[in-house]
Amino acid sequence: CLSHLLPTQRHRVMQQMMMTQQFLGLSEVECRRQATKFWRDLGRRAFEYLGGEEGLSLFWCHPETRQTLSEAYENSQQGHGLVVLSAHYGNWELMAAWLSREGFPFMAIASGGSQGGLSAFIRRHRTSMGVRVIHPRGGARRALSYLQRKGVVALLIDQSTSERSGQISFLGHTAPLSLTADRLIKYTHTEALWVTNKMDEEGRYEVIAHRISRGAKEAHEHLERLLIADPSQWVWFHQRWQDRSHHQ
Repeated sequence: CLSHLLPTQRHRVMQQMMMTQQFLGLSEVECRRQATKFWRDLGRRAFEYLGGEEGLSLFWCHPETRQTLSEAYENSQQGHGLVVLSAHYGNWELMAAWLSREGFPFMAIASGGSQGGLSAFIRRHRTSMGVRVIHPRGGARRALSYLQRKGVVALLIDQSTSERSGQISFLGHTAPLSLTADRLIKYTHTEALWVTNKMDEEGRYEVIAHRISRGAKEAHEHLERLLIADPSQWVWFHQRWQDRSHHQ
């Protein structure tokens, strides 16, 4: 089990679930069950991601969702691009590859990570799956330039980053909020789309898309509703409520 290989993260997952249990409506026993389910499902998602093409067959969306995506992408070519906001929920890495294969490509702003080991492997695997990435150093400027050329830029909004940040209430507690997404939307006057996925009862992933008008704050509200429905599908070991300078 992954939780036995990552004791620090195991402790953090339980600690953060307990911290937010009132907002999520969970008892202590339910928190422990959800933490166990989180680790089990995380292992499954990792194997699905490594499976590549086979994993992509697990994704689907309603016709209304496909229409929302199609209209937003078509509009991006007539205006100032498109900003897609998402989160570490469901199988977000595979979803990125699925979107690209389905005709909804984008340039993703991703964390830098280390130069070797797991981070290097993930970068190579993303490339092999057709996912294009802008790394953080100077990433906002490159993203702005890409949007001005009517491109589509995607950001994950549920991490504490080293970028300039404000604050937001998330799951009942104050958390840092990177200002990058809202600044890109404001400066380019572009449309924003919340796109994520969730595992259904059959073990497949439904892709969800909603137009949003209030940027990262509204995206967090969508994420909170998903977490209330099934907290185990989020990545709980991120130090979400701490400033990046205090991360361990």
